[in-house]
Amino acid sequence: MKNNTAYMVNDTAYTENNTIDTNRYTFKDFLLSTGGKIGMIAVFYVVIWGIMLAFINIGSSPLMFAYIAIFTYFGWKALNRITPDLFVWMPLKGWLIYFLIKFILSIIIGMFVAPFQIAKMITSTIQKNIA
Repeated sequence: MKNNTAYMVNDTAYTENNTIDTNRYTFKDFLLSTGGKIGMIAVFYVVIWGIMLAFINIGSSPLMFAYIAIFTYFGWKALNRITPDLFVWMPLKGWLIYFLIKFILSIIIGMFVAPFQIAKMITSTIQKNIA
């Protein structure tokens, strides 16, 4: 029976006969993998969403303004990705209605997109620092 005693040197696993242990899969490897990225994004999304809901339930006026601004920013960016890059000639009333609807939709869409985008930013920062 083989004794597979391994030891670590500078984040590299070696077996007792000084060969690199290629079967060792570390937590760092998992975090750098696609599954790790998806897992981190999911966890951070839930945490950020929970924090946002907790502070929204408090109902502080300056905090609500900050959340609406964050939701609007990320929602507006998401809507810009799906709307065509065409310029349409409309009267002023048409543009006011267009921007009012887009503003309201950006807040609603931003409630779901903002935690995802923030989680993606945190995850990519973690992955850059680990690698």
